[in-house]
Amino acid sequence: MATVKIDGGSADIASSSIINVANTGTALWVEQAGGSFTNLAVSNAAVGIQAYNGAPQIDGFTSTDNTVGVDVYGGMSLPTIYRSTSLSGQSTGWTTYAVDLSTFLGTGDYLQVGANSIYGGGNAHPTYNYATSKYYMITDRWNIEVTYDDGSGEVSENITTPDKMGYYPWGANDPKSGNGADTYAGGEGGVASWHCNQYGYSYGPSATSSFDGYMY
Repeated sequence: MATVKIDGGSADIASSSIINVANTGTALWVEQAGGSFTNLAVSNAAVGIQAYNGAPQIDGFTSTDNTVGVDVYGGMSLPTIYRSTSLSGQSTGWTTYAVDLSTFLGTGDYLQVGANSIYGGGNAHPTYNYATSKYYMITDRWNIEVTYDDGSGEVSENITTPDKMGYYPWGANDPKSGNGADTYAGGEGGVASWHCNQYGYSYGPSATSSFDGYMY
């Protein structure tokens, strides 16, 4: 049993105490949820904080007389994309992967979108020969689609032009920047889309490939 349980969604708790009795129960349980927990004190529980497939952000935590201070099980995971349809179980063709990020976003927040690929050996070029053997992955037409509620229901659209929700100005001179502000620190704005020529190279004993964009 949990004294405070957050199941889904998000919660913010600051400068608070959760006190159980006789080392029983869980003081704070965060399941499939996120949130910010600062200067939190938990005591006299079997488990002080339980994160069950959740993503709590904890800053300042005091555990007193708990049997277990923090117990973490699982986490919010991103999809794994295989280059092989046999490994992934997907049929040939376009596939959409959805990740619910609403837990981490609030009004005016910015989200950096990125992807990493890890070289596991082998070659994936469809016309394998000496000249093409350096490619371990070839992808095309990676697009970001954002789903939001405009007040009348959910709307989904790809971020392909400046008029789309999620487009972020590429710089101070972008007409969409409005007040002349520059892009998010260190980032690149514009259309969060990658087309053609995104190759992963397999030079050396290992290789990685990454690319990122920014959404509003």
